[in-house]
Amino acid sequence: MSNLNNPWDKYQNCTIRDDSNVIEEIQRDCRIPATLWQRSFKNFTINDGNREVFEFLRKRCFLTDKLEDMSEDEKNNNSKPQKGIETPSFITIAGSTGVGKTHLAIAYAKWNILTIESKVLYFQVDTLLDWLKADNFKHYDEHMKKIDDAILLILDDFGSQKDTEWALPKLDQIIDSRYVDNKDLLVTTNLTPAQLKLRTPRIASRLASGYMFSIKDIDHRGAK
Repeated sequence: MSNLNNPWDKYQNCTIRDDSNVIEEIQRDCRIPATLWQRSFKNFTINDGNREVFEFLRKRCFLTDKLEDMSEDEKNNNSKPQKGIETPSFITIAGSTGVGKTHLAIAYAKWNILTIESKVLYFQVDTLLDWLKADNFKHYDEHMKKIDDAILLILDDFGSQKDTEWALPKLDQIIDSRYVDNKDLLVTTNLTPAQLKLRTPRIASRLASGYMFSIKDIDHRGAK
């Protein structure tokens, strides 16, 4: 019987890749908006400004998939760690508006969901804070458990939120918890590392412990 406190249990016996109904349900549980679901590595436009992070994420996916197929002996004998194979870790993608940060985050999320059937949660940061506070914090404990249960947490558009006396410590708690528990986190932001450090030194320090990328490109949404 599934544990009702863990919404991921109901998918344990499903073949996710081959069941569109399951995919739709997982899409909702992962909180990826329907308007973003079609974004993938395949339909991402690569250029010199985003190639480094694109290749890193694709490499990470390939090597993680390779590890999934290895026996324990093969994993133990794989004595040459490569950038991108370490897991879990923090990944930060910075860049101005419209350069493809969210597209890459969704592509990476979908790969984790559909290929290795991982537990993923996606939030725009201000939406996360509203979700935790909803109905006067009625579902706060349940929502925090779901965040803790996620193998990969994606925080999109960090820095767009209003840094209230409650919001910033709460984000710090969530990020610090994943750092301490050694769980994956992907953050996108319009802020530079210097701006992050000035605005929230503790969170900036945690993010700097992982991989940080900056996309240098034009606003493709604004150019349409």
